[in-house]
Amino acid sequence: MIKVLPCLNKEGELCKTLDDPFLSAKRAQVALDLERLEGIRSSVKSEVQIIESSLDWKNCSSLISEINKFQHALQETERIVEQGKSLHVYTRLN
Repeated sequence: MIKVLPCLNKEGELCKTLDDPFLSAKRAQVALDLERLEGIRSSVKSEVQIIESSLDWKNCSSLISEINKFQHALQETERIVEQGKSLHVYTRLN
């Protein structure tokens, strides 16, 4: 559970960054990545609900797998967004 909140926070930061009008074109480029993040986030929440309702915190393998997918997808999307931000800064300077 320690890893879930940072992932959710990072996803929120990425979405907030992409709300910048100067990065609106980049948002279109990462739309599929954002949809994938949304799907994985939904899976993580579902796994947490299953574990909480069964009160069985010993069987977390599915949750751990989904969290790992979430972290990987966040890293990939963040990399793309950072490239877009760098390109935007470079374009503004020239």
